[in-house]
Amino acid sequence: MFPMTSLIPAPLIVLLLKEELKSQKLMSGLNQLGIVAEPYQSDLGRVILMLMGFANSEQDEALYTFYNEQLGLFTALEIGVFQQQLDHLALRLYQELEAIRR
Repeated sequence: MFPMTSLIPAPLIVLLLKEELKSQKLMSGLNQLGIVAEPYQSDLGRVILMLMGFANSEQDEALYTFYNEQLGLFTALEIGVFQQQLDHLALRLYQELEAIRR
């Protein structure tokens, strides 16, 4: 299989990460209100990782765990800080994933 990263521009991946962060922040807020929304949560993370060239295999569970931990850290930020830093957070997550991929 050819590396998909040659076809997917970095700004698109960063945009997807930004949307994933917003979605996770919403889910976190709903959970805090006692609303169970997990059945409606997307699995965009696996798609993003595949588009970045990571294989979708069992050995990548550690990577997926890392990805979700980072999302959790970023979405735990206070809402004002989160919104102000959203572009930076998405870029930072992309850079961390790229460092792992290399």
